Amino acid sequence: MNVGPGGKQPKMHPGRLPNGDPQPMVFNDGTPKGLEIVLRECGVMVDKLKRADVIKKLQEFEDLRNEKSSVQIYLEGKHHRCLFNPKFHPELNPIEKCWGKAKAFARVNCDYSMEGLCRMVPIALDTVSLDLIRKFFRKCRDYNHAYLRENVPGEEGAKTGRDADIKIKEYKSHRRVSSST
Repeated sequence: MNVGPGGKQPKMHPGRLPNGDPQPMVFNDGTPKGLEIVLRECGVMVDKLKRADVIKKLQEFEDLRNEKSSVQIYLEGKHHRCLFNPKFHPELNPIEKCWGKAKAFARVNCDYSMEGLCRMVPIALDTVSLDLIRKFFRKCRDYNHAYLRENVPGEEGAKTGRDADIKIKEYKSHRRVSSST
C-alpha cells in the first residue's frame, strides 16, 4: 500500500475502525486510500512520519495485522491451508533443501558451460528422490515444531536458528521433537 492515495497499489479488503465501524480501504470511485488516510481515519496523527513508521502504526491495529492475502483467501476457498514461512529461515522451507541437494550434484557433474548447465539442471533435479523430499519435509516440520514450542505453556521455543539446531539434535523421539527439550 502506498503512503498516499491512488497509484499502483493493491486494493485491500474493508477493515474495522477502533470503534468497530467498517472502514473501506478504497474511495467510492474504487481508488485505494493509501496508508496516511487509513491511519487518519483511525485517529492517528501521521504528519511527518516516514513510511516505515506509518507501517509500524498500522500493525498496531489487529484487523490490519490479521488481514489475509488474496492468495490465502483463494486457497482457503478451495479448502486448502495456506502457510507462509518466515523470511530468512531456509531451514523451515523444504524446497531449499531439495534445491541445495540438486545444486550439489550439478556442481560435481557440470562442465561449467551454459550448455552444460542447461543440460545438467533437469538431471540434478531428478536425482532428488521422493523419499529424500519426504525426509526434507519431516526435517522442516521438526524445525517448525522447535520454533513453535514457545506457544506451549511452560516451555520455551527456539529463538534463533542455532537454538532450533540444538533442540532438533536433542530430541528423544524419532517421530517428533520432544516436549522436554
